[in-house]
Amino acid sequence: MKVIFYILLLSLSFSTACYSQTNNDNENHSLKGDIDYVYLAVGRSVPMGDFASKDMSNRNSGFANAGYKIEINAGYHLVENLYANAKCFYSNYNCDASVFMNFFQKQNPEMTWRSNGMNWNLAGLMIGPAYIFNVSEHFTLEAKLLGGIMQSRSTGLTLTASDGSTFTEDDKSALSFVNTISIGGIYPVKKAFNISGNIEYVNADPNFENVNTTIKTSKSVSTVNSTIHQHINLLSFNLGVLFIF
Repeated sequence: MKVIFYILLLSLSFSTACYSQTNNDNENHSLKGDIDYVYLAVGRSVPMGDFASKDMSNRNSGFANAGYKIEINAGYHLVENLYANAKCFYSNYNCDASVFMNFFQKQNPEMTWRSNGMNWNLAGLMIGPAYIFNVSEHFTLEAKLLGGIMQSRSTGLTLTASDGSTFTEDDKSALSFVNTISIGGIYPVKKAFNISGNIEYVNADPNFENVNTTIKTSKSVSTVNSTIHQHINLLSFNLGVLFIF
């Protein structure tokens, strides 16, 4: 997915408009009349609440650092300024394994730990209304309220101590409902080519069942099986290109 991310970044820097416009004759602003659009964006996504928590005593802590997000939107004009919007997205968040290593280091200062790291991977599909209205001839505001499904996955965590002891947690995936609310702006560059950016809040509550957490030493093996109720709250800042047709 990193390759796709870099390609999208390049497209934002070097792409030019190659799309035809059949329903809009206004030179100053692209989003007028009976038109549809496609919006491609990348952005920075910041975890909030339990998802960002690094509290070892909180079983629902996500230990997630800020990550990146890519998304594709398609808008279909309904009436006046109202559109039907569909969005698919992917986002990735590195988890802070150093919190675990520091915790175990304090328990036994003579041992050192290394980690394979872990990441949260989120992908989803959402639909809902988008309200777009012109502020001026050169600027448009957009508000969206979307809901859908999201697949959440952690790649798991393995910590290895200098004496060979290990701490592991299963990688699991879960399907859940996800919703988002966003507001953004659109600035026209050419008749069919716009620059667009938005801020959005994302909320989901997936349940990860039968998660095994295992501590293995030379003397014993201890495993705890549990269900993790992960509250995922994100604040994302996106920037991209919007083509109309």
